[in-house]
Amino acid sequence: MSNSSVKLISASVLATMLAACGGDGDGNTKPTPTPAPSPTPTPAPGEPVSRTLTGTVRAANGDPIPYAAVYVAGNGSGKLVSVRPPSRAEVDPSAACQASIPANVLAGTCSGADGSFSLTLPPSSTPPSQLVIQKGSLKTTKSIACGQEATCALPSGATTVGAGDNNAYPAVAVVTGNYDQIENVLAKLGDANLTDEVAGVYGRVDSAGRFVYGSEYGSKLTIIDGGGMPLISENAAQIGSYPTWASFLDGTRPLLDANGKPLFSVIFIDCGNDADGLLSDPAVRARLKAYVDAGGRLYVTDWSYNFVEQVFPQAAKFEGDPDDANTPGSPDAAKSGSGGLHLNAAINLPALATWLKAVPVVSNVAGTAPGNPESDCASTGTVNGALNSDGTLPVGDFLGAWVHIAGFHDAAGSLVVSSGSGVDFDGLVNRPLTFIRAEGNQGGKLIYSSYHTADECPSTRFWPQERVLQFLIFESI
Repeated sequence: MSNSSVKLISASVLATMLAACGGDGDGNTKPTPTPAPSPTPTPAPGEPVSRTLTGTVRAANGDPIPYAAVYVAGNGSGKLVSVRPPSRAEVDPSAACQASIPANVLAGTCSGADGSFSLTLPPSSTPPSQLVIQKGSLKTTKSIACGQEATCALPSGATTVGAGDNNAYPAVAVVTGNYDQIENVLAKLGDANLTDEVAGVYGRVDSAGRFVYGSEYGSKLTIIDGGGMPLISENAAQIGSYPTWASFLDGTRPLLDANGKPLFSVIFIDCGNDADGLLSDPAVRARLKAYVDAGGRLYVTDWSYNFVEQVFPQAAKFEGDPDDANTPGSPDAAKSGSGGLHLNAAINLPALATWLKAVPVVSNVAGTAPGNPESDCASTGTVNGALNSDGTLPVGDFLGAWVHIAGFHDAAGSLVVSSGSGVDFDGLVNRPLTFIRAEGNQGGKLIYSSYHTADECPSTRFWPQERVLQFLIFESI
C-alpha cells in the first residue's frame, strides 16, 4: 500500500472519530444537542393520580392564619371532625397543630407561619371534593375542584376561613373596659371589606378604626358591659344596654351550657372594668375556674389582671405576689407602672416572630419602619412586617399604673413578649409583658398582656402590638 493511501485512510478514520465526538473535522468541538424534555402526560380520567394541594389559609380579612390543620377525610369527602388542638399549642404551635389532625384522615398537614400549605394525597382515581381547615374552634369545610393534574393550586376562596361562611368562627364575648378595645381587633380580622358598612364575622369598625357597637348583633360576638366609664363617651349609652359582666359572675347568666361546655370559646376582658370587686366572693372565682376547666379561654389585658391573679394565682407572679403559687397577692397591688412608656420589645415565641414578619402594619411617621402608637399616631403609611430590623417589636400606649409582671412560679406557661434580655423596663430587667398558659385538661387557656390595643390612636389598619394580640386570638380560639 502506498504512503498516500495510508494517509487517506488515516484522514478518513480521524474524520469519523471527530464526527463521533462532535467534531467538525477541523478540530472544533460541537456541543451535543440536548433533547427536548418529554411533556408530562396528563393521566386519563379514572387513572389513579397522586395529587398535591397547595394554598394559603387566611382569615376573612385576608391575613394568613398560622399553623392551621388542613386535611382531607378518609373517604375524600372532607367530613368535618370537631377536634380542638391540645391546650399547649402555645409551646410549639406547629407540633400542636400536627397533633390536632385526626388519625383516620386520608392526608393532613399544617399551614406554616405564613399560612401556606402543601398537602400530598395518596394515589386515587377520584379527585378530592372537600377540604377541612381547622384552627382551634375556628373550623370550616371547603368545596374544592381538582382535575387530573398532579398539583392543584387552590384559589383563595377555597382556603379563606369564613369567606361566605361566618359559622366557621366560634362564639366569643368581650367584656368592655375603660382603656382597651380588643373588639376593634376582632372586627378587623373578621371583615373582608372595612370600607363599607356591612358587618363582618365579629361586627365592624368605623372609618377611624373604632368598633361600632350594635354591628355585632346576629354575629358570633357578644358584647358584655364591664361597667366603668368608656373612653369614648358617645358609646356609653350603647354599652350600658348590654348584659352586665356582674350578671355572668354572680350566676344570673350562665358561662356553661346544659352539657357543661363553654358558651363562649373565648372571653376577652378589656383593661379596666368595675366588676373585679366581685372576685372576693369564692363562688364567683369558682364559676370562672369552672369555665376555664371546661375548656374556655380567658384573654385579659392590663388593669383587669385580677381575673387571672385572684382565680389562677399559679399562672404568674405579679408584682407584690407572695412566693406561694397558690396564694394570690392583694388585688390591684401590681398596678404600679409608669405611664407614657414605649419600648422595642423582645419576641420570645419563635412562631410569633415568623408570623409577624409576614403581615403589614402601621408605619412610623417617616414610613420607613413599623410604627409605635405612642410616637407615630399621625402616621398614614404602612410597611410590610411588624418587627424592626433587629427583630424587636415597637410597643407603646402603656397606661399610668400599668400592671407589672415580676416573673413566674413555674415553667408551665410560655413567655410571649418581654422587655428583652438585659433590658431594664420600668425597674425590672427582662420584664415579662405577655404570656399564655394552659389550664386544666380540656383545652382551657389563660392569655394575659400588660399592654393592649392602641386605644388612644385607633386605625383601620393594625399597629404592631395589635398584631401580637391578633396572633394570640388565633392561638386562643
